[in-house]
Amino acid sequence: MNLPYQCPDCGTELGYEGLCWRCRTAAQRRAAAAWTPAEIAAKEQEIIAQIDDVPDDFWYLLCREDSVAPAIPRAALAARTFWPPALYYHAPADVRDGLIAALMETEAAQEANELMMCLGMQGDDRALAALLALERDAAPVARAALRQPLCLCAVRRLDVRPRGTAAHAELDTCYPIVHAASAEELDRSPVRIARPREEHCPHCGGRMADMLVLDGRDARLQFLGIDGILTATCCPNCVAYAEPMLSRYTLDGGSTVPAL
Repeated sequence: MNLPYQCPDCGTELGYEGLCWRCRTAAQRRAAAAWTPAEIAAKEQEIIAQIDDVPDDFWYLLCREDSVAPAIPRAALAARTFWPPALYYHAPADVRDGLIAALMETEAAQEANELMMCLGMQGDDRALAALLALERDAAPVARAALRQPLCLCAVRRLDVRPRGTAAHAELDTCYPIVHAASAEELDRSPVRIARPREEHCPHCGGRMADMLVLDGRDARLQFLGIDGILTATCCPNCVAYAEPMLSRYTLDGGSTVPAL
């Protein structure tokens, strides 16, 4: 396909004039990394002013600082804005207590689920205790409103056991995702992302894809504890409309998607 424009940075063919999404987001990340303390303070005020429709700068700020200024979750709670849950990452105790109170009072199923995710993101011992109490007895909140409360702690990288203990589920080893510089480098990589498959989705007719392939046999991925090849497959078109879309895998690299 010959498109009329090219990205001025990388040369990718485009149907519009300007940077491709990859170069644009890279430029935005570089700009965020260079923010001064004064610029960060200004960004925080902009986020608070737009708390009902959180701007993209929130995500750059969160990734840059690995924290959220306490004023942001306080403003979100005051506005009863519970999405995205990351607004409440490590939120202070008064905000946590406000979330618990709101969860106990709400009669809306969607809001209850969002509040539980916010508590999972806040993630301290009292938030865990509140979710554990709901896991054991959902009477304070309509059962129809509940997903499994303890599962929602995973949004803040906590692995919560039914007995009420918790362990951090994030891993110490982390690799950035980069494009292979050559076909040979790609062949040596134990990771594939968005690999097209031959079969088509029975619902929309679009081409299925292996969205993530991890070869746990590679020494670089041994920390994952996968004794084989994990392949996660989905239809990229339908996945946004199916909750959840499950992929059944075998350690020889096979993967199937059960009927929706």
